[in-house]
Amino acid sequence: MTDEFGVQYTEDGEVLLKAPASIITYAIPEGVAEVGPGAFASNAQRHLKQITFPNTLTTIADWAFDDCDKISDVTLHEGVYVIGMCAFRGCRSMPSINLPNSIGVMGRGALSNCTSLTSVTLPGKMTSISESLFYGCENLREINMHDALTEIKLGAFSGCSSLSAIAIPSSVERIEALAFGGCTELRYCEVPDKCWVHKDAFPEECEVLTRTQGRLNRLNKMLSDRAGDGVEVVGMREPGGAENNNAHARREYPAK
Repeated sequence: MTDEFGVQYTEDGEVLLKAPASIITYAIPEGVAEVGPGAFASNAQRHLKQITFPNTLTTIADWAFDDCDKISDVTLHEGVYVIGMCAFRGCRSMPSINLPNSIGVMGRGALSNCTSLTSVTLPGKMTSISESLFYGCENLREINMHDALTEIKLGAFSGCSSLSAIAIPSSVERIEALAFGGCTELRYCEVPDKCWVHKDAFPEECEVLTRTQGRLNRLNKMLSDRAGDGVEVVGMREPGGAENNNAHARREYPAK
């Protein structure tokens, strides 16, 4: 079915399927549980500036708002559980996004290339920062993590060149290759003592420390030994895009 604005829904009204490129502002009605794959993303979709989400929403699917580069602040309500792959990729005018604690899953590259994003507080229930989640967020300066977090995956903060400090919770057990690759302002980071850290997780300029029995020790020189069976470093693909010759590690991203 189609509403008066030309927005298409499933017959039961629970899934928003597609929005026309002409929409500038839109309030998704109560009763909608999902914004479907690529619902607001298209080659012509450059007009959307403001979106209001209902309390009934649980899922924002892959590519839902991909490259909506005029969309501003995004506020999600408690009850949203899944934000899909590249869901908000390339939302370059979005300085902030409210992520409720109900979110348990954020797909790879979900907030990548959001170049105006400056600060994010991760949901309290999220245990993993997915691959390339904040890839290319060049103005991201502050990231707040919770104790539920156990892993930071491949290239999670790659290219976050304004990130100068980060507090990694003691619950984190694994930090993968180039998790902080290209974070050129990051000069110091303390990681949990028993955390598995890939030898290329941090930029060379960053002093990586671990605390053992109350003492801080430099971890940089030990990373190669601790990496062991780490990820093969060969070059990394931008989320959903072409290979970046200056970056990081092999991963294939589905075509749009």
